[in-house]
Amino acid sequence: MPATTTLLLHRYPLFRASSAEEFREALLRLYGASRIDVAESADFRPWGNNIAIGDIALNYAACNSTITLHFPELDYVRQQIGMRGRAATTLSGVRVNVDRGHACTTSLGRPMRVDCEPGHERLTLRISSGRSKRSSPPFSARGPRQRSNSSPRLISPSRKRGR
Repeated sequence: MPATTTLLLHRYPLFRASSAEEFREALLRLYGASRIDVAESADFRPWGNNIAIGDIALNYAACNSTITLHFPELDYVRQQIGMRGRAATTLSGVRVNVDRGHACTTSLGRPMRVDCEPGHERLTLRISSGRSKRSSPPFSARGPRQRSNSSPRLISPSRKRGR
């Protein structure tokens, strides 16, 4: 694992990779990504920890290289919380920064792109609609029957405090 600010979920390792190909395979197989672009380096070390209970999963992941992840329409929503470094999530043409000051909630049933800078770490809460268990296997590339019309939301710590 790369040096991190915390070892969240360290007791629940999901994957460790030492090459771009291992990383691509893990993201395609475990997360349902449709495409992964990686700026591989000599010390490339992405990793992910994950715990799932029913339709809810909590994931903590990091990478020490520039990566871009593409996801098809999937049957769950995500709350992405930046813990270290910087990234951005693009959903329906709207780009939202994900870093220590900004989080992003993604919509059900929309393709998504995630651009991470080296050193980015994120905590992601994923909630499945539950339809995937009844109609298709989890992480299937097949989208849900109904699309959500909501856009990604930006949640800044200053907005939370003002409520």
